[in-house]
Amino acid sequence: ITEMRRQQDRHRALLAAMPDILVHVDRDFRVIEYHDANGAHPECLLRGSEGLSLEDCLGREMWQKMRGAFAEADQPGSLGALECAVPGSAGLIYYEARISKTQMGDYLLLIRD
Repeated sequence: ITEMRRQQDRHRALLAAMPDILVHVDRDFRVIEYHDANGAHPECLLRGSEGLSLEDCLGREMWQKMRGAFAEADQPGSLGALECAVPGSAGLIYYEARISKTQMGDYLLLIRD
């Protein structure tokens, strides 16, 4: 248990140090966890989306674009990739996402602006 606790603490420290957005999504494309370490992305469409489907969060058009990136991530040894622009209060916000499928069959998304 002590070793597991150390690993959890290490993972939390790594997440806290990341300036990007990390999203954990289950195999049904529902958001399990959203992490924005320093709160630098207040307009991200996935903020506060835990438990919701990606389509509900992003809208049908964006979800259709993202589906292709998930299909890429489903290929062994591959990462999915997506670049997009979404409206923000000061104009368009440009994001890029990298999607990786985990051994458990869910997904991790690393999103950068």
